Amino acid sequence: MDGQPSLWTGPLSEPGPFLAEVPQASVMAVPLEVQGDRAAALCVTRSEHRSPFAAEDLTLLSEFAKPGQSRRRAGMGPSRPAAS
Repeated sequence: MDGQPSLWTGPLSEPGPFLAEVPQASVMAVPLEVQGDRAAALCVTRSEHRSPFAAEDLTLLSEFAKPGQSRRRAGMGPSRPAAS
């Protein structure tokens, strides 16, 4: 993975080649919805060298998963309208 974005399109029964490099001591996942349908998941992990995720972390991650609201609620400026 080398700190770069990675993509695995192999069978789900086989772990991606970078999976061994992903810390997995604490894991969170929230669904990403597009027009009311679950389209994907936003997943984050934390290594054993850091404290485990807490309920507040899940609340924040859930805000990032909300369409059109994550940037504004995270204090990162106004949300941009969805592209047509």
